[in-house]
Amino acid sequence: MSSNIEIKVFHDFESLEEEWNRMYKLGFPYSCSYDWCIEWWRYFSDGKELYIVAIYANQKLVLLAPMYKKKKTLFQIGVNPSLFDESGILMTETKYLKNLLAYVIGLKLHIEFNFLNLSSEYSHQIIKFMNQNSILRKDKIYGTKPYIHLADFVLKRKQKDEKKRLYNRISAKFDTPPSFDLYKGDIKEMIRMHKQRWGGGIFSKIEGMDSFIQSLVDSSIATLHVLSAGDTILAYHLGFVDSRNHFTSMIPVYNTNFRDLSLGKYMLFKMVEWVQLNKIEVFDFGRGSEDYKYWFASNDALLGNLHIYPNKSILNKIKKHI
Repeated sequence: MSSNIEIKVFHDFESLEEEWNRMYKLGFPYSCSYDWCIEWWRYFSDGKELYIVAIYANQKLVLLAPMYKKKKTLFQIGVNPSLFDESGILMTETKYLKNLLAYVIGLKLHIEFNFLNLSSEYSHQIIKFMNQNSILRKDKIYGTKPYIHLADFVLKRKQKDEKKRLYNRISAKFDTPPSFDLYKGDIKEMIRMHKQRWGGGIFSKIEGMDSFIQSLVDSSIATLHVLSAGDTILAYHLGFVDSRNHFTSMIPVYNTNFRDLSLGKYMLFKMVEWVQLNKIEVFDFGRGSEDYKYWFASNDALLGNLHIYPNKSILNKIKKHI
């Protein structure tokens, strides 16, 4: 190990809270935040060992990897169930990733990265280190993540006309214009609406999902907006604003009793408008390549999954990085 590098493993959150929160402010995905990780862990930690790797250079925290161990593999907090949209590790510089990888491989552990943004410097450094050291891995392209850079985004004439048309149709249907507001409170109606739309979906498949989302809303880790007309709830949209000043959409859902009104599309118009008004830099539609996202987005990120295997033949070669 380099004389000025120290690596520690923590099996609790509290020891790192202050440093973690300070580092998160440098700009990382929402799933890297202390609050999000601790909530996910509260509901989905069964059978998992908390294994947070912290790297210090000259006694200063320079990398924090929120992970857990299951058998011989390290996973990022937020995987199994996979409830985040982009892989992230907190660090002051990407050069410290080689210390993390060498340390983990030196322990003869596997490490898995899910939803790596393959255009990021973060993923480039991981891939470069593996190639330079002939590290065994299994990789897979997951899919895309569409997004909008708000500084460059202006509604096209066709989109403006569509937004006005939908507004008028909703207003005529309910004899009152639709209202759009931040929502706090019980999310049972949102869950019911989501189950109806998807025939069960994640709230039926993942035990504890309802309590997890409720806790995110109650603690303002997530934002939840509601679209309504009079006493009728038309749509919900749940997402996150992270320390990069990006908004990421997680759960959009609309009232299927009014499919003809295109409520999901109108709700997206209102969400984009809200993001612009709040001077947020990026509207991230989250994982998935659904057509409706590309009605707004003209950019996307390619996501990949990566599983790294320990290789005895290269342990001596990488010791210089540990």
